Amino acid sequence: MKIGEALKLERKQLNLSQSKMAGNILTKSFYSKVERDICSIRANDLLQILSLHNIDYSSFFKKVGNNTNKNHISKIDCDNLLHTAYYQKDLSKITELEKMLNDINNSELNLDNIRAQIIIIKAAISNTLAQISNDEKQYIKKTIFETDNWTENSLRLFAISMSIFDPNEINSVVKNIIKNTHNINSLPEEKQKIISAILVNYLSYFIKKKQRIINTNIDASVKILNSLTIDPKNCFAKIMANYYESILNNKLEKAKTISNFLRENGMDIIADKL
Repeated sequence: MKIGEALKLERKQLNLSQSKMAGNILTKSFYSKVERDICSIRANDLLQILSLHNIDYSSFFKKVGNNTNKNHISKIDCDNLLHTAYYQKDLSKITELEKMLNDINNSELNLDNIRAQIIIIKAAISNTLAQISNDEKQYIKKTIFETDNWTENSLRLFAISMSIFDPNEINSVVKNIIKNTHNINSLPEEKQKIISAILVNYLSYFIKKKQRIINTNIDASVKILNSLTIDPKNCFAKIMANYYESILNNKLEKAKTISNFLRENGMDIIADKL
């Protein structure tokens, strides 16, 4: 079953119009073309539509994969499994992905980047980040810097692997990212999200280590996060920017209020890490 067919099936089961199914993510016209297999849908847009209607990722992609070449794995499949594994601490998704990678037929995939993400995610889930070998660290760093341009793949990998870099390396990389982010709101949505995650992780890294290096990176990171448009997709990044800015300015009561807000909204795991 193709993606468009699977979306149409889900929509019919939910008794939704094409306009309701597309939400604010796609225009009705474009969504209609996706269902008819005239246009392809971006991975991030597809995941947003599934999340909007509480459609289970795994069951959806099983439908899509039922009639496809078993030796083929799409970028959407990879991103979905990596995302689920990392944020839900689900090692079974990594195991599933590793099995799929053993015998694939898809030249569009960046296998080095995927395998580097697997190393980091497996270590993060098992709390063994400190035990990543030097060879694995070099492999990850080499993968991140394989090109001169910051692609979404390299940015995403850096975002989740910052713990293997020393402070000077992180400062250097973030300085370069900031230098090339003239207007974060003009970037594609997925790139905005990844850069926001990097800047939030950067602020967390140095505040926890109590190593406010004398440079403009920290202030610039807060400034960029604060400049994000007022939009639901930017809520978390803007809340975290507010939290870390409060810590930096020694407004501890305000920071505590934000932490309590996260707990009150079911985000205890995030609040515990602050």
